[in-house]
Amino acid sequence: MILAFFLLFPPALAVVPLILDTDMDFDVDDVGALCLAHALQDLGETELLAVVHNAGYPTAIGAVSVINHFYNRDDIPLGAFKGEFGRYVGSGYVDDLVQNWPSPVKHYDQVSCQDGR
Repeated sequence: MILAFFLLFPPALAVVPLILDTDMDFDVDDVGALCLAHALQDLGETELLAVVHNAGYPTAIGAVSVINHFYNRDDIPLGAFKGEFGRYVGSGYVDDLVQNWPSPVKHYDQVSCQDGR
C-alpha cells in the first residue's frame, strides 16, 4: 500500500530555492530559521539564495553573517534595511555573536543596497 502511494505520488526531487527574510534582533526565532535553512541545504532539499534583514538594527546583519560563516557559506548574498525602524531595539545575543565570533560582515554599512549605497 505504501509503495503504491509513492509510485503514484513520488516525492519532489527538486531543490527548493529560498530567500530568507529575517528580523533577527531581540528574539531568537530567526536564528533557528536560518540554521534550519542551512541544515536543509546540507540535505540537498533547498538552496539558500540570499538572506535579508528587514529591521534597522545596524549589527543584526552581522549576526546573520556569523551564522552563515559557521556553516561555511560566506558566499550567500546579504541584504539589510538601513532605515530607522528597529534601529534602537538592541539585542544582547546579536551583539555577542558579532563581537565574539568570526564573520566577514559585522555592520550593515558593509552590505550595499541595490542602488550601491
